[in-house]
Amino acid sequence: MKKALLTTFLFFALVAIAVQAQDNKKEKDKQQFKTRIDLFTDVWQDVPDAFNGKSLNRGINIYSMYERPVKNTCISFLAGVGIGSHNVYFDNALTKNDEGSIIFSAIPDTLSNGTNVNTKRSKISVTYIDIPVEFKIQNEKNIRAALGFKLGYLINSLSKYKGDNYMEDSSSDVIVKKKGIDGINSLRYGPTIRFGYKWIDVSAYYSLSSLFEDNKGPEMYPISIGISINKF
Repeated sequence: MKKALLTTFLFFALVAIAVQAQDNKKEKDKQQFKTRIDLFTDVWQDVPDAFNGKSLNRGINIYSMYERPVKNTCISFLAGVGIGSHNVYFDNALTKNDEGSIIFSAIPDTLSNGTNVNTKRSKISVTYIDIPVEFKIQNEKNIRAALGFKLGYLINSLSKYKGDNYMEDSSSDVIVKKKGIDGINSLRYGPTIRFGYKWIDVSAYYSLSSLFEDNKGPEMYPISIGISINKF
């Protein structure tokens, strides 16, 4: 129901801008390439109870977009390709259960000698090759809205822990990295939306695909919220 209401709201918002823009739109049929940079944070949905996540999960997209206006309208079609990188920050250990599924387990508060465990950073990083497509409506005042969809293919995954070496019951600093996390979903996809003025937008992406494959890890879905820079 929430998705249906959101889709309906976005549709009418785009139509309203189109009606206003069409009244004053001059004929334009210029094709062009643009580079767009998205800076965002991920809000993770449906996380397991044991997950102790951070509130700020920084990410970045860099896309090259081809724009083709629809003649005699204020509507443009955009398609492109680029790289999308997401980070999940948490105060957990990344382990596996008896079935081999990824779980977020608690890090001990203290070592055997009573020393508090100092965890500086624990995270998952994933990088995708993305293919975004959009329909954009823009008026003469450079006020715009865009509704789109993107499909991504996983090209890299990494887990990193930095802090006390609690695994060996030691307070010495350690950095543990692992490339190629088992069970990460190879595909990601979902709708996108942007509202902006001139060269900057407020943007959002709602993932319809879970971070982990079925039965390989918790079902976690990111909502990415941030800004898009279209200056280039």
